[in-house]
Amino acid sequence: MENISIIFFGKPDGFESYEFKPNGVKNEVSHFEPNLKLESRHKDVFHSFTRNGYSYIELYGFAKAYDTGRDGVVIGVAVKSDRQLEISKNNYAILTELLNHFKNEALDGKMFKTTKILSIVSKIGIDDTLFGDFDIMKTRKTTKGILPLFLEDYQTKLEYISEFHKKYSDIYVSQDKDIFEAKVNIRFLYTVENKFFTIINSKLIEFKEPIKTNNQQISTLTQTDDEIVNLKSDFLNEKSRYVGLEKKFENFRRVSRKMIIGLAVTSLVLFLSLCVIFLKDFNWFNKSNSKPSYKTTSQTEEMGQSKKNEPKNGNGFININYILENHDNRTLIKNILLNIEKFEKTKKMEYSNAIIRDCKTLNIDHPLFQNPSSSPSSESSMTIVPGMTVFTLIQIFENKYSIDEIEKCNKNGIKKDSNGNFYLIADVKITMPCK
Repeated sequence: MENISIIFFGKPDGFESYEFKPNGVKNEVSHFEPNLKLESRHKDVFHSFTRNGYSYIELYGFAKAYDTGRDGVVIGVAVKSDRQLEISKNNYAILTELLNHFKNEALDGKMFKTTKILSIVSKIGIDDTLFGDFDIMKTRKTTKGILPLFLEDYQTKLEYISEFHKKYSDIYVSQDKDIFEAKVNIRFLYTVENKFFTIINSKLIEFKEPIKTNNQQISTLTQTDDEIVNLKSDFLNEKSRYVGLEKKFENFRRVSRKMIIGLAVTSLVLFLSLCVIFLKDFNWFNKSNSKPSYKTTSQTEEMGQSKKNEPKNGNGFININYILENHDNRTLIKNILLNIEKFEKTKKMEYSNAIIRDCKTLNIDHPLFQNPSSSPSSESSMTIVPGMTVFTLIQIFENKYSIDEIEKCNKNGIKKDSNGNFYLIADVKITMPCK
């Protein structure tokens, strides 16, 4: 079985790195500080390399040192394995999620909150199942050499990068071409003979700035090549968007099915309740041989003169015909039905008490609501464990609530980062619905 670990690293003052293994094992390790540095304007860099018999892939970005703003400071996440890690969309997605979580914990804006990251990583927990989610290559390649790559949309071309991974042991990929010419990377560019590359039509080509002639910019590619590259890029983008929409549709269909089932059950319960009420009233009407010598008063009159609603025929209930003759009584009937529906959904005492009150006003039997305090509570709760995702939390509550509803009721357990994404706080109890 492969030996996999996850490494969090950064340089708030001096470079530090901490390794996470299954079963909650955390240790400080000597990780390799990336040779390709970043300035504040640069985006995250994807890096795959091999050292001392281990395969690494990492994703890192720019961060300001504590109380200073010098360039070259990094914050990143890496995965390490004794088997060959694959450059894949799955592995990239896992690293992206881990790095975003690490940035939320460690940074205030773009600056480290402290001079040491030990206090930060000690709060991070990783679910053991995550270590088995990384893609591993079946065979291991023995390669050498550094490949600096400039690709504006490298996230959509990971399969091409993976092919060149078979020829190079050390690959840096950036969306910014000027990162290779930045002052902080003079030494790095010298080690790669002042060259960096790009991928065009699945081929590795040394990047050259376009040539300007007669005030017109002439690309090193032909128009046909440009069109092919653009078409391929558009196709991959549309394919990625289609996969995302398909997943959203599946989630929507699953949630909708549960909502429809819940609505059907609620409607059935309400229908049966109405049947019981009106069948009883119908039987009382058939048993009555004469019209009672009274008429039911409104709810306002009942508050001071409840005796007026008591039957005089001795059967203990009011004939439905004479309830409906009075406008206020019809209003009470509507309120009873509405509160029955609300009670079935929420099981709240206020609706049960309202049903009992209005039934008493109309002298309607109400055995189903005699002991509302014994009705089961729909409230449920759970405690966030380290590594739990927002998607997992929604599934635990059976997709009954959106993340916005859960966050509104549990602000101590769910936070938003600077990009508006939700993340969870470990060891906090989550309770739904709101009390």
